[in-house]
Amino acid sequence: QAVAIIGGWLAERHRAYVHCRAGWQRSPAIAGALLAVRDGSDIDEALAAVRCRKPLADPLPHQQEDLRRWWQERLVP
Repeated sequence: QAVAIIGGWLAERHRAYVHCRAGWQRSPAIAGALLAVRDGSDIDEALAAVRCRKPLADPLPHQQEDLRRWWQERLVP
């Protein structure tokens, strides 16, 4: 849901500030998902791009797995 909502705002040329309590796990996961959708990259490439800007970004293993599963489900017609 977050990707659809925030992606819609960005498509309308609005800015979005994505944050969670610490900014290390959940918000980087959402940022990675947004980048994957925008760039058509896979989740690992998108998370690497997030880490280039925020080196401490480290979604938890289950969050990364959920992202990969979500991305694969998007690719299935």
